[in-house]
Amino acid sequence: MYHIAIAIVNNDEDAGDAISETIIKAYANLKKLKNPDYFKTWITRILINECRKILKQRRKIISLEDYPEKQREERQNKEEIKEEIMDLQIAIEQLPKRQKDVILLYYYDDLSIEEIALILEIPKGTVKSRLSTARNFLYEILSKEGRGKNAR
Repeated sequence: MYHIAIAIVNNDEDAGDAISETIIKAYANLKKLKNPDYFKTWITRILINECRKILKQRRKIISLEDYPEKQREERQNKEEIKEEIMDLQIAIEQLPKRQKDVILLYYYDDLSIEEIALILEIPKGTVKSRLSTARNFLYEILSKEGRGKNAR
């Protein structure tokens, strides 16, 4: 398992995390394995999915080196960043429940549009529409508060 994980994530810590999560998920879902002959294939698929999840989370992190110098200087003020986060949280609270749900599931729980559609039992197009409407609403609110440049 280690060799597969390290080949995908290229990082010892992430590989360990993926293997740990794989073991936990495999143990919790062992009853769902229909044919014990396919155990290795089954657990490998779980491992690959965990590695992909880690890679997806890693992509959302922007290193300071990737951040343009001018923007880096502008964001040095931690209090300003805290205010922006609070403003965003307040704006999200103002969203109608349907839009708030998709925003939270998409951005905070890191679920795909397909997963959200399954959870909420609505079409994918509806999820996309609610996300778009919610983003526009948040942009308008944050623009009024002088935070529109960073809202999108």
